Amino acid sequence: MKKTLLDLVTSKKFLTALTAIIVYVAGRSGFDVDTAVLDRIYAALLVYVGAQGIADNGKSAAQVAAGAAVASAGPSPNTVAPTRPPSSMRYGYATPDPGR
Repeated sequence: MKKTLLDLVTSKKFLTALTAIIVYVAGRSGFDVDTAVLDRIYAALLVYVGAQGIADNGKSAAQVAAGAAVASAGPSPNTVAPTRPPSSMRYGYATPDPGR
């Protein structure tokens, strides 16, 4: 429980959401800030929180996919071992091979 709370408090999303709330409350409660500017700052912070959530979702999906790939035993039957081209084709053009 303690580790979960510590992870929450140190996460980018939580800190940004908390900052957004503090900025909004401070702007509405007496600081001389134009409400249009305050709304833009608040919206930008919330968009950042949403984008960070989407990015974190993509990370966890990639981790699940990577874990599933590691969990499967051995290479798939469709895997083809890479082969080395003949010496005559090594540089992308045919050269006479003196060994033949």
